[in-house]
Amino acid sequence: MNLDIAQQWAWGVSPLVLLLLGAVRPDRSPRKTGLFARQPWTIGDAAVILTVFVGSFWIDVVPGLKGWPQPQLFVAGSTIQTIVVLGTVYGVFRWRRGVSVSALGVRTHYAGYYLSWALKMFAVISLLIGGALVLLGWMISPGPEFWMGPGRPKPDSPVALILDAGPSTHLLWLLAALEFAVVRPMVEEIVFRGVLGAPLARKYGLTGAAVLSSTFFALGHTWDILKISSSMVIGVLFMFLYERSQSLLPSIYLHSIGNFTGYVTRYILLSFERPSAFALPGLALIGTVALISSWATKRTRPSKTADLLPSL
Repeated sequence: MNLDIAQQWAWGVSPLVLLLLGAVRPDRSPRKTGLFARQPWTIGDAAVILTVFVGSFWIDVVPGLKGWPQPQLFVAGSTIQTIVVLGTVYGVFRWRRGVSVSALGVRTHYAGYYLSWALKMFAVISLLIGGALVLLGWMISPGPEFWMGPGRPKPDSPVALILDAGPSTHLLWLLAALEFAVVRPMVEEIVFRGVLGAPLARKYGLTGAAVLSSTFFALGHTWDILKISSSMVIGVLFMFLYERSQSLLPSIYLHSIGNFTGYVTRYILLSFERPSAFALPGLALIGTVALISSWATKRTRPSKTADLLPSL
């Protein structure tokens, strides 16, 4: 079977698998305190929302949209997906369970702390990994590439297409970046951590919920061993972070920063003849972000020790 077809089948039946997981095991004794105790939605509610989320990825078959070029299709599809999925979440929560969307957990009074913490963690980890990779690359193949300019954009690369296009295309690429780096991470964190977390935790515990929700999360990504593994690990960490902070904001911020970095790398840096030329300036920029975000984290840290997030 073609891998793409297998992924579509697995992705399509995931709501049924979620229902089966809910049917084969009764709820454990619920925790009397904590975020999950205040989240009354069930596996059935989560399956409805997951069905809508999965179905929204086939928006490109809608008459009038089929055949649209990128990035128009991505912007249109992501916008429709966001409206439909968030509308479903609101409807299920408000009219079926009588709770507001804030029951997902936000804690906006710590928004500045969560943002600076996410930037600090991402920057420090990126600095360590990036520095090691640059050093390894230079040791394997020492040469002037790291000290030369990036060269010209490759023919037919995203940067070349943007430079040759008009203002309307520039706006579309900007909207696509916002969708990819801001909107999509928010929607995915709401569905896979916020919606799936509590009902799965009541049946399989926090660790089981983290693994299962991350499995559903990974199914929607490219099926190669590195992508699946990284998506699983990141999903598990995000679930524990969600439970620890009682807020979706830390994982949304980390997810957004990761997506933004991936977007810039894939569509901008790799568009040039010598992308390795960006390595040293990139490390310098990341180091600056690490210093500033570390200072901001100290300035905005909560007074209660229980509200602090783990740090390096």
